[in-house]
Amino acid sequence: MPVETPEPQPLLANLGLVASVWNFFVFVIHPALAVVVLELSLLVPIPESLLAFEVRLYFAIGYLVFSMFAAWTTSEKIKVRLTKDRYIQRYTRNRMIDYGFNLAIVAAMYHNMQNSKGSLGNQSIHATFIFCGLWWILFVLSISIGPVIYFTARASSAEELNATIARRQIDW
Repeated sequence: MPVETPEPQPLLANLGLVASVWNFFVFVIHPALAVVVLELSLLVPIPESLLAFEVRLYFAIGYLVFSMFAAWTTSEKIKVRLTKDRYIQRYTRNRMIDYGFNLAIVAAMYHNMQNSKGSLGNQSIHATFIFCGLWWILFVLSISIGPVIYFTARASSAEELNATIARRQIDW
């Protein structure tokens, strides 16, 4: 009979493990700034002699990609720090289903935003960018730090911790 592994810690306890000012900047403020830079580069007219539209657009898209990369690398650093503090990533069926439903909600929000953009004739472009910004923040949060928050658990034994560390070294 297989041994039952305990559920990971509650989500609020796991959120407390990763909460800091820097992480708030990387996972919330930084993606929001990336969307604002994209909106400003698309909507604010600047004379072509100062900076070409294509250059501003490439910069804005690069900044969006950089914000995603920064969130991903920060979440990997958090995983390493939590492993040193005797925490592991325990993927249980209930948490995986819950996490999958949350990702489906983010995808449904994006699909709904795309469908409502064309149907609402009086919706401004700024409202569309606000929805895009909210979706981008949720996307960054769900892909980068979401697994850390959902699946972190205290290691029950030294063997379990060592097996997790060995598995992580094989992954890299």
